[in-house]
Amino acid sequence: MRVPSPEGTGRPDGRLAARVFSPAAGEARYPEGVPVLIWVPGADSRGTLTEPLPQAADVIRIAFLFPGGCEGPVCSDGTYDHRGQRSIAALRDVILYAAGRLPDAAGRTLDEVVPVPTLHDDVGLLGSSNGGNIVVAVAAFYGTELAGYLRYI
Repeated sequence: MRVPSPEGTGRPDGRLAARVFSPAAGEARYPEGVPVLIWVPGADSRGTLTEPLPQAADVIRIAFLFPGGCEGPVCSDGTYDHRGQRSIAALRDVILYAAGRLPDAAGRTLDEVVPVPTLHDDVGLLGSSNGGNIVVAVAAFYGTELAGYLRYI
């Protein structure tokens, strides 16, 4: 799927490649719904679409490619800036998608993509190694905008 990110990609119609992994219907972690985890890999990785933390199958997990990142034939728009301001804005947009505040390029919210109810106010970021730095940066730059959704970093 594609998440709109004009600021992140530097293009008015720019989109990020992302992949959502969800519990099956009826397998929500809590009766009221499922928290969302966004995976941010370390090093100077441009991201991944590989399933993060398969052992956490009872939460929604989102993997994505930073602007300019590719995995096989699938690429995000834009140019990779090595976790700079565009990458930070891109991560913000993925968080907004997870929070139900930003539809994907097909006009669907996360709730319309997964078969379980989503806890939009229970979004977490898991940054592995250097991925932790951009997690802190997105909270620093966009903390006010994300305060109602982002609970764990």
